[in-house]
Amino acid sequence: ITDIWAKVPNDDDFKAVDGASMTLDPAKINQHGEFAGTVSPNAVVQGLFNLDADDKGAYAGALFGPNAEQIGGAIAVGSSDQNGYGFFTADKQ
Repeated sequence: ITDIWAKVPNDDDFKAVDGASMTLDPAKINQHGEFAGTVSPNAVVQGLFNLDADDKGAYAGALFGPNAEQIGGAIAVGSSDQNGYGFFTADKQ
């Protein structure tokens, strides 16, 4: 995931975070089209949320639509200082 926006303390606006990315680590999809796993943030995201290099986040989502042609889910990353939450969506191409 590369199009990451964040709202930082003392700022009312969301802003694109240059160079931020997160990798959804592989997860199995169950018979209902649901999945969950860990997310690996890059160094930019780690810095934004004061994460250690080994810290991971979590994600969960599902396939949906008439032929499972869409995907959507939620992501969480954080430390004892700061937390980040978000979502992802996409259509089959």
